[in-house]
Amino acid sequence: DPSATVGLWVKLRTVHDLSYEGQIFCFDQQTNTIVLQSQSATEAGPGAPPPQKYDFHILKVNFVKEVQPIEPKNGENPAGSGEKGLVAVTFVPIEKMLQREHVAIRAEKEKLAKVGVGVTDEAQDIFDALSKTLPTSWRADKIVVLDEVIISSPYLPENCSLIDSKKSNGHHDTPLQRVRMILDGERRRLGLKGTPTAGADLKK
Repeated sequence: DPSATVGLWVKLRTVHDLSYEGQIFCFDQQTNTIVLQSQSATEAGPGAPPPQKYDFHILKVNFVKEVQPIEPKNGENPAGSGEKGLVAVTFVPIEKMLQREHVAIRAEKEKLAKVGVGVTDEAQDIFDALSKTLPTSWRADKIVVLDEVIISSPYLPENCSLIDSKKSNGHHDTPLQRVRMILDGERRRLGLKGTPTAGADLKK
């Protein structure tokens, strides 16, 4: 009887070699899924008690390849829980859930926006290096920096140009020269081929 396992502390490993730890919250025979309850990764402030927030992982049983019993985690005994230490089922604040979903989706979109589509590993390495110090985004296979400079393949300093060429003057050329110098430095740090030799003129 799978329901007899409810409340047990286990470590599950999936066929994709992902591990999950927690208490078995429930088992649904109709969908053939198992739900694990574990304390949320949300961090408390200095000296504050652990937050009474819990995560629930829903896993298809046929994707679980290994089940290992573990010792209960210290401090994980939710207020209002039953004798097995499981969170009591209460009202679900849909509005708060939708807000969390919105935040999570926005964060994922921002993360995906930093990954180039159809670009080489070298191009992605350059993008990641530049984005640590400068506002950087992808425009197809080109790298846009500071919303003013665009870097085309093969992403050498001489491949940098102003997005608006009409602004090419002493004042607006400053971002261009800055990006060229930073790009040159990052290429050297990454040990990429085609990097100009030391002392090369980057102002051309």
